[in-house]
Amino acid sequence: MTLERSESLIIIKGVPAQVCTDCGEYYLDEDVASQVYAQAEDSVRRHAEVEILHYAA
Repeated sequence: MTLERSESLIIIKGVPAQVCTDCGEYYLDEDVASQVYAQAEDSVRRHAEVEILHYAA
């Protein structure tokens, strides 16, 4: 999953998601989305320009 905010680009690997077999769009459940956005927000607070993380529940 790739997120971009301000001057930060955050890539989070291993995010558990449901992927549509027709279009490839992914869907996250609420708990996973909350965790992903918390990890990304932490990177933005640290002023990371580019950061690659692994999903951590």
